[in-house]
Amino acid sequence: METTETDGQCILLFDDTNKVQYIVTRGSSNLENWIKDAEYIKTLDDKTGIYMHSGFLESAIEIYDNISSDLNTEYITYLTGHSLGGAITVILHLYLLKDGFTIKQSVTFGQPMITNYAGVCEYRSIPLLRVVNKKDLIPLLPPLTLVSSETGAYRHLGEETILLNSIYYCNLDETSAEEPDVSDYWANLLKGETSIADHYIDDYISTIQAKLTEATEVAYSERENYLE
Repeated sequence: METTETDGQCILLFDDTNKVQYIVTRGSSNLENWIKDAEYIKTLDDKTGIYMHSGFLESAIEIYDNISSDLNTEYITYLTGHSLGGAITVILHLYLLKDGFTIKQSVTFGQPMITNYAGVCEYRSIPLLRVVNKKDLIPLLPPLTLVSSETGAYRHLGEETILLNSIYYCNLDETSAEEPDVSDYWANLLKGETSIADHYIDDYISTIQAKLTEATEVAYSERENYLE
């Protein structure tokens, strides 16, 4: 399925035998998508009751309006997406919950932030795992310095797995991943811990493949030793 207004793409897969459905959303692929990424203004969403990134919300609503009639409320649902698709995945997750669907798990890759701290507190318990590749800078956006007097700064929700070099990775639970220093764009930029190359889906795939046979977890405080 491809949307017309926001040029988003989403794939639906159905396992009728096991009553499972999968929603896969594409990441940013063109200038129009990146314009949506850059719309940092938050909008109060009536359906979820929280403030969300206006551009991501617009894209997610268009996709949801296109796929909702094809989904089965009796099926268990899994969602995934990369980059902008990851942000849309989280919003779709919240919309599906509101409409009575059973969400087993959402996994996003290189996902930017979509809401503020109040939104995080409201939906902290959802089954969301954010996978972040080494120095990927997109999960650090929008910058925490973009603070609205009414809605505050953007914050992440969900658990986080950081893919490091070779066989190494580290995990952060919801509370630890919410800490501002984890998502501080400027601090990470100054330390040299950001890279656009680490955001590409091909790099995510190769970093994950390196851990399929053997993987070793390290402490978040030691991650800098495994970035190069």
